Amino acid sequence: MTFGVRRQPTQKYLFSLLNNHILKKLFFFILIALSTNLAGQHRFGVRAGLNYANFNGELEEGENYEWASGFHFGINYTYQFTQSFGLRGELLYTQKGARQTFFNTESFQEVITIDAVTGAQEDRFLEDGTVDFNLRHTQNYFSLPITAQFQLNKKIELFGGVSFDLLFGPSAGGTLYFLSRDQPQNIEYLLALDYNFRTNDAGQVADVDRTSLIINGLPTDIFRSRGAYYDFSALQLEEFGKLYNLIDASAILGFNFFLNRAFYVGLRGELGLLDKTNSRIDFSRTTLSPANTFVTRDDRDVSINLGLSFGFRF
Repeated sequence: MTFGVRRQPTQKYLFSLLNNHILKKLFFFILIALSTNLAGQHRFGVRAGLNYANFNGELEEGENYEWASGFHFGINYTYQFTQSFGLRGELLYTQKGARQTFFNTESFQEVITIDAVTGAQEDRFLEDGTVDFNLRHTQNYFSLPITAQFQLNKKIELFGGVSFDLLFGPSAGGTLYFLSRDQPQNIEYLLALDYNFRTNDAGQVADVDRTSLIINGLPTDIFRSRGAYYDFSALQLEEFGKLYNLIDASAILGFNFFLNRAFYVGLRGELGLLDKTNSRIDFSRTTLSPANTFVTRDDRDVSINLGLSFGFRF
């Protein structure tokens, strides 16, 4: 009896130790399983690469747009609902644009003369003739793409969605050549175009270099450069607004090819959903009103972009 009484606490103690050991192992097993599951649900990454962008919209006679290169880089976060399906959000800096050319012998140009001493605008008139210009447009955006991801296999991931874009620092640079039809020997010039569509003011020039023309038999000066809104008065610019709209959006479709579990190469296409330009200040270069005033172009200019990315997924 004595030995039986002493064994009972020992058995209970050993049984308690065994239970605690099992419970601890079970607890750690559940913790590891949860941690692994959470890690699988949340993925972070980075990507960077090149853009090949253009504009798509109605063209005037002699007008053309060509593809231009840019770049992008940023971070992303993916929530995996299942092993093959997830939702991804990104924060990117992206540069888009296009090369614009225009050549038309039946166009017109507003000739703006300046005071020889002060440089203030003195007179302006429309002159028919040949206009030949080229511009390299650049638009910089902070972009927020949101896409759904479909993992076909270990190597290929398809995605599609929409991007919301905030424009800053739109600019353009190039040249404009004009030759008067009626006075080719007197009115001919080449202008340097240096546009910042966000910060340029009405009447602003890129520099103060001048060239001389012969108008009505008298030598007259003009500036050899133009800012984005040199042709406008402050009142007109306040009324019409500036050329590029602040907000843009694009539809996205593409795929990623994984070189291993972390590194991938991606290709995506983006098609603009909103008009990039402000129609109130987007004027025709080939058509005038019956009163011989400028006519706005009621068209829709959207961006198209192909992006090649190199990315890393943590």
